[in-house]
Amino acid sequence: MRTRTAKLLAGCVLCLIGTAANASAQAPAPGGATAPGSTGGSAAPGPTGGTTAGEPTSGGLYGPAGVYVGQSARFGGSFDGGSGATVSVEASGPGLTGWSAIATASADDHGAFSIRWRAPRIGHYLLRAQATSGGPALTGATVAYQPSLATWFGPRFSGEKTACGQAFTPALMGVAHRTLPCGTRVEIYYRGRAVTVPVVDRGPYTSASWDLTQAAAQALGFDGRDWIGALSPLPTTVRARVARHSRRHHHRHR
Repeated sequence: MRTRTAKLLAGCVLCLIGTAANASAQAPAPGGATAPGSTGGSAAPGPTGGTTAGEPTSGGLYGPAGVYVGQSARFGGSFDGGSGATVSVEASGPGLTGWSAIATASADDHGAFSIRWRAPRIGHYLLRAQATSGGPALTGATVAYQPSLATWFGPRFSGEKTACGQAFTPALMGVAHRTLPCGTRVEIYYRGRAVTVPVVDRGPYTSASWDLTQAAAQALGFDGRDWIGALSPLPTTVRARVARHSRRHHHRHR
């Protein structure tokens, strides 16, 4: 009996070790690496839209539309006639006092430069770069998200009421969370795409932090169980500043 019990205990210990190893392997890679790929689960419908990261902003500064807080990301641009110029880059947003210097770089023979920067907190940031050669500043924006594990739920709940009192349909855009109040707006980022959706249900009742509805998963191209970026709630003051920045450059380039 003792031998059988010892074997069972040893087996349980090995199971626990294996589970811990799997959980560790699924965590986001440090030092600016992107989140790992999907780890399984039923496939969500294909993507239908979103925001692509890495494209030039209206203000000429290149960089990812979304980053994980604390992870390094590359930003850059090019100044006409800026060969060899010193470029100063500033950022404004959470954890910074006004416009704060974040990096300097030397432009190459073509006036191009790049820097790496880590956002200190989650939230929306504005960035600008100015060269000593003169000319208008290059501007851009990015969002720093909290990396979180997520899943999605779908067809088998069709027709049922969510914990927030809404009828679940395949078209319902939202997310489930264990504690955030119903209706809280949450910005979700996944592999270059972003959507802002309300909390519509409670859950998930697993190790994940978020449970996307079928429609939200479809909009993000989300598949099964994976790491996402989450931001909630978005501070009103920062939201207004980012909106003003977008409108200003939209009118300038019309």
